[in-house]
Amino acid sequence: MPSRSVCSGAAVSLPITPESVAERVKEILTNGDDPEIAHNAEDTLMEEVIRCVALGSTQSQSLAGQLLPLLDSERTRWYA
Repeated sequence: MPSRSVCSGAAVSLPITPESVAERVKEILTNGDDPEIAHNAEDTLMEEVIRCVALGSTQSQSLAGQLLPLLDSERTRWYA
C-alpha cells in the first residue's frame, strides 16, 4: 500500500510522499534525452518539496533527503 500524502495543496502534484519524490528523482536522473525537460521537472519537484516543508510536513527531512541525488548529479541544466 502506498504511503499517504504528507503534503497537499493546489501548488503541488499529489501525492507527495518520500517514495513518490524518490521515484520522480529517479525519472529525472534517467531522462538523458532532453536536459531541458529534466531541468524543468527538477525545478517543479524542488518547488513542491519546499512548499511541503514550509507548510509543516511531518516528513520534511525525509522529503528533502530524497532530493540530494539531484543536487549531487553532474548533468546539463538549461532552459530554452
